[in-house]
Amino acid sequence: MGILDTLFGRQKPIPMGPERIFAMSTAQLALETEQQLTSTGTAAMCFKGIASGPFAQIQQDLNELFTVSQKNDPSLKYRAFKDELGYSWLIFTSQDFQSLVTTLHVASQTLLDQGYGSQLLFAIFAFKKEPGGVLYWIYNYKRGTFFPFVPQQDTHDKLRRRDNAEELRLATALGKELPVEQEIERWYPVWDLPKRRGGQWCAAWVAFRSITQSLAAPRARDAGGSSPRPATYPARESSGPMAPPLPSRRPHHARARMR
Repeated sequence: MGILDTLFGRQKPIPMGPERIFAMSTAQLALETEQQLTSTGTAAMCFKGIASGPFAQIQQDLNELFTVSQKNDPSLKYRAFKDELGYSWLIFTSQDFQSLVTTLHVASQTLLDQGYGSQLLFAIFAFKKEPGGVLYWIYNYKRGTFFPFVPQQDTHDKLRRRDNAEELRLATALGKELPVEQEIERWYPVWDLPKRRGGQWCAAWVAFRSITQSLAAPRARDAGGSSPRPATYPARESSGPMAPPLPSRRPHHARARMR
């Protein structure tokens, strides 16, 4: 890296990157027909802060790309901002799910091509479930894997209750369609998603917060010496029988966990 790379926070691209995001596009049929999950029409990506000058150039490049994309998808829109913790966000909305996935990939690839691949943290897709409520599929750029996040009520639940059983069921059901994260301790929850307005995330303030146990739980190997597997499920925050009381409820930020 040169001195300008250091000044602007630019780093070498990470090896995995956004390519596997397209798996969400091919998984749409299974999500809708087998799991009765339909897109809310909103997706977002989060990345570590980039200096204002280079970020302005990135936005200009994205504007040019979206001008072309909107000719095929007039419903496509995006917003860019920084949250209170200094993390940058791009939020996309579209009535066409395939366009939504493609656009998110293009935006991710734009950062990667300009040397900011290691700044990418995660992308998130929101889905409506039957008979009601919303759940999320989260993509970890650095690992190239997806995992489900299913709040029992919503992301503003003060008790931070997750439907662990449903998350595990979805991960198993979509295992052939999506590259699901196998290390369950890496299923980082995202809490306090901003209130939705008209089916879209508000752009005024977005701060995803997570409350988890320590993610440094040891992994066990079975007697046959197979690959590591999680010994615990540290993100169990439900008050149900699957979730023992947490020793601490000190908040952690999901973004920081994926750096």
